[in-house]
Amino acid sequence: MLASERQTIIYNMVRRDGAVRTSDLKSILKVSEMTIRRDMEDLEFRKLVQRVRGGAVAVGNTAGNMPFAIQSGIHLAKKLDIARTAAELVHDGMRIAVDGSSTGLESARLLKSFKDITLVTNNISLLWEFRNLPAIQVVILGGEIASDGNSIDGSFAIENAFQLFPDIFFFSCAGFDADNITTATPIAVEIRKILLRNSKKNVLLADSSKFGNKGFVRLFDWSNVNVLITNPSLSEQARDSILGNAPHLEIILAESSTAPNKG
Repeated sequence: MLASERQTIIYNMVRRDGAVRTSDLKSILKVSEMTIRRDMEDLEFRKLVQRVRGGAVAVGNTAGNMPFAIQSGIHLAKKLDIARTAAELVHDGMRIAVDGSSTGLESARLLKSFKDITLVTNNISLLWEFRNLPAIQVVILGGEIASDGNSIDGSFAIENAFQLFPDIFFFSCAGFDADNITTATPIAVEIRKILLRNSKKNVLLADSSKFGNKGFVRLFDWSNVNVLITNPSLSEQARDSILGNAPHLEIILAESSTAPNKG
């Protein structure tokens, strides 16, 4: 098969589905990962797709419309920095709520060394991650599997969320600005609002690329958010604009683990 034929197939799949995985393309096209990578590089150069970790997405696609496996690879280094910083807020014996986001998943993964932790979530991926850890109790919100393939939603999950009162709620979003925090789809919006009201401390995990983005659905304003963990590239002007509406908010900048030591 010629490169132009492969690239046409890749482009049409991305147009149809919004995203495509490299592993799927290897099986469909019967070529090596290196060949697929070169094809996607060419398509990206021509501004026909956008490469992400694990595959490619349609140009201009928002993270909330991507398959969870591909969404998880976007800005992964920043997510890991934010996750490490979030774990510093946790201590043994706490009850931690985590939403269905990929950043929430990375944060929860770093809690495995803690003792006597109760983890409350509607994030299906966390069930597998914590299946053999007796020191951590996982409470999954029963309900329906949402269209992202990773979140649990629906009336049963909402009813269960009302009964829970975590010490910390870690959640993410599609976009935020000085006024509002938004998400790309209506998935589990009500669950996040309930956990926000019930938790002692609410921590937004969002890298700076999300500042100024406006998702389709408003989650909430800053009034009940206690901490924003983001990366240092969020400008001082952006931080000041948020603090102008939320003077109570603590903004923590998650330094990169690969950053050179200072001093």
